[in-house]
Amino acid sequence: MKLDDILGFKLYKVTSLLKGQIFHQFFESGIDINFEQWIILNRLWDEDGLVQNDLLQKTMQTKGNLARTLKKMSEEGLINKKENEEDQRSARIFLTKKGQQLKTKLRPIALKRLAHATDGISASELKTVHRVLEQMAENLKRG
Repeated sequence: MKLDDILGFKLYKVTSLLKGQIFHQFFESGIDINFEQWIILNRLWDEDGLVQNDLLQKTMQTKGNLARTLKKMSEEGLINKKENEEDQRSARIFLTKKGQQLKTKLRPIALKRLAHATDGISASELKTVHRVLEQMAENLKRG
């Protein structure tokens, strides 16, 4: 079997192309963020104030990588860490105004590139792709 025929490589190829185009557009728009920051921003746009451990699970990053990325985002004024009132051993992560404002700039760019990537694919086909990918992820989580 050739590499190009392997599903994992096809997933990698699509992800790499999409990620590359999205981040090129971000850079062209004057916004210099990396993939890890993008994932964290999206999670916080959907649910601001996540406990750091929940953010770790939802972004599927390592503890060290998440800590470094959060530190960088804090230094860039995108997030604030606040003590978790329910459990003082953990912190909650909140977007700053600057972090919140990036949503109106970044999401439309990403959605436009995603629309381009899915051009010519029917809604029912996309629904099937989503279902299959979710099942694959569940299979992998179970080991």
